[in-house]
Amino acid sequence: MDLYFKNVSADGVWENPLNWFTDLACTTSAGLAAGPWQADDATKTYNLHRGTDSLGSGEDVFINDDIGDGFEITGECTIGFVIYTGSLTNDGTINGGIFSGDMFTNHATIYGGTFTGDVFTNSYGYIYGGTFSGDYFINLEGVFGGTFSGNNFTNHDSINGGTFSGGYFNNSHFIYGGTFSGNNFTNQGTINGGTFTGDVFTNSYGYIYGGTFSGYYFTNDGTIYGGVFSGGCFSNNDGYIYGGNWLESGRLNVSSYDYTTGETITTIIGSVTNPYEYSNGSGFTTIIAPTSDILGTGLL
Repeated sequence: MDLYFKNVSADGVWENPLNWFTDLACTTSAGLAAGPWQADDATKTYNLHRGTDSLGSGEDVFINDDIGDGFEITGECTIGFVIYTGSLTNDGTINGGIFSGDMFTNHATIYGGTFTGDVFTNSYGYIYGGTFSGDYFINLEGVFGGTFSGNNFTNHDSINGGTFSGGYFNNSHFIYGGTFSGNNFTNQGTINGGTFTGDVFTNSYGYIYGGTFSGYYFTNDGTIYGGVFSGGCFSNNDGYIYGGNWLESGRLNVSSYDYTTGETITTIIGSVTNPYEYSNGSGFTTIIAPTSDILGTGLL
């Protein structure tokens, strides 16, 4: 069965049963006791849409209570952005459901659900679970879990966990954990932990204190204090390295330039397990690591 939303109460509230109808023109009331998907009743199987009379009004729809708490929702909600029509906003708690409309804004808490629409903004809300596959996800608060596979994920606050596999990921704030396998990751913030396996990682004037990095191309233009690096090609381009562990499966391409001496110099204060594999194209200039790591290699 399908239900249709029209803001006849002028409050924009999902939980108000007066705003729900059984026909697209919104002329026949659904006769609900509460908003759909709030209780373990028949509405958990209903599909939810905007009515035709609500299009073009520029109105937002607000969820203020619990959705899917303790039961499974099998219906789909298509309410989202239509031309001149506002987004669906969560100010309550979402535990489940399928949300396919574009322009979803989260101000509260999400524990589960499937979100396939484009342009999702986690605006001062918290995400602990759920599946997010739409393009253009912007995080302005806290992500602690969930699966994210859409292209163009931007983090402006904190990520503590989750699985991220979309095409482009840009971090401008803090990452404390999570698994990142997208092909293009740019860090302009701070990484304290996490697992990064995507092909192209650029530390663009950001800071790395920890994490595991095994993607094929890693370029450092920022500052590294720690982490484990085992990817195919690590390039240090005018960046700073104060710590870390380069495993023998990795390759370090040194390209930092010292304008005082005219030499290409990189100082690694960390562990280098296979220095034969590290070069700057024509040979070593200066690599400083713990003596025990490079004795007998001809580098000292």
